[in-house]
Amino acid sequence: MEGKTVSATAQDPVDSKTDGTRETLLVRWNRIVEIPLIVISVIFLLAYAVPILHQDLPGPARSVCTRTNQVIWGLFLLDYGVRFHLSPRKIDFLRGNWIDLMILALPMFRPLRPLRALLVLRLISRRTQKHLRGQVLTMVSVTVASFGAVSALAVLEAERGQPDASILTFEDALWWVLTTVTTVGYGDRYPTTTTGRLIAAVLMLMGIALLSVVTATVASWFVDRISEVRVAEERTEESLGELLREIHQLREEVAALKELRSERPD
Repeated sequence: MEGKTVSATAQDPVDSKTDGTRETLLVRWNRIVEIPLIVISVIFLLAYAVPILHQDLPGPARSVCTRTNQVIWGLFLLDYGVRFHLSPRKIDFLRGNWIDLMILALPMFRPLRPLRALLVLRLISRRTQKHLRGQVLTMVSVTVASFGAVSALAVLEAERGQPDASILTFEDALWWVLTTVTTVGYGDRYPTTTTGRLIAAVLMLMGIALLSVVTATVASWFVDRISEVRVAEERTEESLGELLREIHQLREEVAALKELRSERPD
């Protein structure tokens, strides 16, 4: 037993060094692919949106968009595989990036195919999170707006051509997204397909999250402002106290000078 303990202990520094090397390589990989991934994410969104917005798109152009989506999807998958390989703690990586894995698996389920655009937002959010630290409201608002635009495209693709569909144009889709994410829900536009309803469910959850973040941020702003006012008042009171002490000290000095002058003979 002691021999096994010593052997395991002797391996700990090696494992720690290996984990440190993998962590360094992972950070380096993220730094290298940061800009390229954002660029291809934008291209991915364009290739995804153009065939939906332009139904009369020629066949060759539509094929180019489809092939572009497939190639970029492969790059997304490669990025995930490299990050998984370089991660020193595989289980923690899977737990922290399960959304990425789920979205990458969505092409296997054709009815959920429009939600593949979620991966773009996930990647952009992961790459820009360090730049938006401390700006929760901005990050959530941008994410909701981006996801809303993609959801409008996805629900339009799913609903267009359905017999009972009420979402027939991109303007209809945007209006439906706005009323859904703000939890207003007029009911004049609504999805009738399973895919559209799934997108609606996600939008509803994001709308609740957005309202919660906005409320918490506004409340936090008021608390910070009140704290700043209190600190300013305390500093003013301290300054006033110091001024009063100085005035009192000056009065004492003046009184002492008067006594000295009165004691001097003429």
